[in-house]
Amino acid sequence: MMFVGPAVPADTYSMTARPDLFGQPISVIECVVGRDMSPKGLVIEETTLSRIEETGLRETLAEYCSMPANWDGYGALPITADVVSNCQAALKPLVRQVWGAEISPNPNGTISLEWVSDHGMAHLEIGKTRFSFFVKPRGGEAMVLDGEANAVPPVLGGFIRAIVFPPLQSVAALTNLEYATGYKQASF
Repeated sequence: MMFVGPAVPADTYSMTARPDLFGQPISVIECVVGRDMSPKGLVIEETTLSRIEETGLRETLAEYCSMPANWDGYGALPITADVVSNCQAALKPLVRQVWGAEISPNPNGTISLEWVSDHGMAHLEIGKTRFSFFVKPRGGEAMVLDGEANAVPPVLGGFIRAIVFPPLQSVAALTNLEYATGYKQASF
């Protein structure tokens, strides 16, 4: 059994013997998280998650670069080192601001990154010399941008996050009180 996180102080857990599915005794460590133990180490920070995602995306890009011509069986162009290099340069600022990209190779030798949520979608396609980008909020107009593949604007990550993954907005609670005289008063 493996535990993730900091060492657990001896006074915050107990060891008991319980039967398994076949009635054999097994040792079980019980631990209370909360007032007895800090949750630090049980929660992964955003920066750590972005590094993990960036590493995974870079590994995927390396796999794409090793695919031969006609990798899809329909005459697809190979993904070149230039395309992978342009993607890696674009990824560094992107994954610090937005994560969860679906990455895929395209038959024309480009690589696509796509983000989708209930709020909208964004698509970034990067090639040898050019990139194209669009973002479309749900129920809104699509916005497009294109440019040099080695100069994808770092602000795209924040733009994608704001439109496709907007922060949750809290709504004030509204309580209606009805009085015996028939008047209503709203309070917040």
